[in-house]
Amino acid sequence: MGAGSYRKIPRSNRGGGIQKINKMKAYVLIKTGEGKAKKALNEIRNLEGVLEAEGVYGTVDLVVKIEGNNLADLVVDEIRKIDGVKDTNTLIVAL
Repeated sequence: MGAGSYRKIPRSNRGGGIQKINKMKAYVLIKTGEGKAKKALNEIRNLEGVLEAEGVYGTVDLVVKIEGNNLADLVVDEIRKIDGVKDTNTLIVAL
């Protein structure tokens, strides 16, 4: 089977069986402290659940694409605790 999680559906719903649960995806816009972007970017790229991470010019310093079953844990417990990360804005993919 392909990537993703699966769960058993009760027989009363859709005739039972197994249904694939797609992982959630999001983009995280990150502001860093002065001179901290490169170091933070390297640490973020090594986190499980990070698909892509790039340094950018503009109102934020980093844009990170993440995927997982619990994005809040990844953002709050890991990304926000990295030295130099000052602020995050998480945009959940909806469509």
